[in-house]
Amino acid sequence: MKNTQPDLPRKQPFLLRKENRHLWYILIFPAYLIAFFLEEHLITQAVWITDLPIDRLIPFCKYFSIPYVLWYPLLVCVGLFLLVRDHDGFKRYMTYIGVSFFTVVIFYALVPNQQTLRDMCDLSGNDLFTKIIVWIHAADTDLNVCPSIHVIGSLAALFAVFESPAIGRRWPKAAVCVSAFVISISTLFIKQHGILDLLIAVPYSIAMYFIVYRLIFRRREKPAAGS
Repeated sequence: MKNTQPDLPRKQPFLLRKENRHLWYILIFPAYLIAFFLEEHLITQAVWITDLPIDRLIPFCKYFSIPYVLWYPLLVCVGLFLLVRDHDGFKRYMTYIGVSFFTVVIFYALVPNQQTLRDMCDLSGNDLFTKIIVWIHAADTDLNVCPSIHVIGSLAALFAVFESPAIGRRWPKAAVCVSAFVISISTLFIKQHGILDLLIAVPYSIAMYFIVYRLIFRRREKPAAGS
């Protein structure tokens, strides 16, 4: 006896459905982390020391270890908000991170660089702030510092928040502005970066903003002729 029931359309796998394709962009961040830590272990000799004399005039301050590590929840919180509330904004945000972070990794490979400021760090204490800096030093070497990924990532969060229509209130934007600034300067006070690392990272980040937000995604969103 023939089956007279109509064939039901097969559901596509979850990640292949149109409404869920933005989730693939999550893979950009772990891919960057793998590339960065591989590079940290493979490139152990710098050809360029980025220190400037003025860096020695900036005092070491262990209390800036707190805003430094807040970089990680800042990036995650902005990403999670956009993931839930603004799928297009999430795509732009992750694309910015992918393009900017990976081009920096390529630059590190071509021009390995280093800062030599860690001798200014007083790590003799047993307090929380000192322990955080010891952990940072153990997890991240003083190689491959220019431009600063911390600054680029902070500005990635800033651009994403200001470009998202899902964030209508001023206070979240103001909070991210302040966070991005404090996180960026914290890298100087805990001697993870020198001033040159920041001075190069800022215009680089602005250039990446125009490439991603004003070129790549503006072309995608441009309506076809005659539509």
